[in-house]
Amino acid sequence: DNNNNNNNSNNNNAEKWDEYNVVFVSNAIKCCPFFRQRATPRNKPREYVCWDYHVFVIRSSKRSCSINSSSSSIGISKTNEKESKTNSTMTKTEVLDVDTWLPYPCMLEDYLDGSFPHANNPELDPNYLPSFRVVSAWDYLKYFYSDRMHMFKQGKWLAVPPKYEPIMNGLEFAQPTGNGLGGKEGGNTRASNLEMYIDMTSESDGREFKGRVLSLDEFRATFTGGMPSK
Repeated sequence: DNNNNNNNSNNNNAEKWDEYNVVFVSNAIKCCPFFRQRATPRNKPREYVCWDYHVFVIRSSKRSCSINSSSSSIGISKTNEKESKTNSTMTKTEVLDVDTWLPYPCMLEDYLDGSFPHANNPELDPNYLPSFRVVSAWDYLKYFYSDRMHMFKQGKWLAVPPKYEPIMNGLEFAQPTGNGLGGKEGGNTRASNLEMYIDMTSESDGREFKGRVLSLDEFRATFTGGMPSK
């Protein structure tokens, strides 16, 4: 009975976050131009900032339009994996990004157009195009962990850290080598698997909780139900 109760609790928690996905944005060179970010003046929309990585949340009204990985699906409840084989169109996806001057929430199509207006420039070096690692919110909350020490260099913070506690839930699933515990940097022992999530050159490597890496066109088409731009 206790096992059944635990399973029901896990299913309920998964369903609670079913419409949310966490999106890591970066590229192979860790230099991703973003427009309309709060790091730039609001009255200068043509200015941009280059992030090594950025993270936001998307909320989708439907989850049947998904991309299948080897054994899991992006945007599909873990309690409804059989439904991942359907081809229904996703009708509404909103972006929740606290660092943008764009509306909060913002429709995904508007967010992509506002944040990456340079993407259709034929003269743009493709190395600067964004890639998107989409991770279900449930997997993110369960497996991600970071002590924020990547923001601490030479005895000081590069930026004021958030007031809330670091997310360390996934530490219990960490491997002692590889992309698990991060070893030492600058004399500080690091506990983080952030690099695993912002690495846009690798797929899940059999670890479904890492999500799936999508190009800008793939991301747009998957979560708006539209066709990739040409």
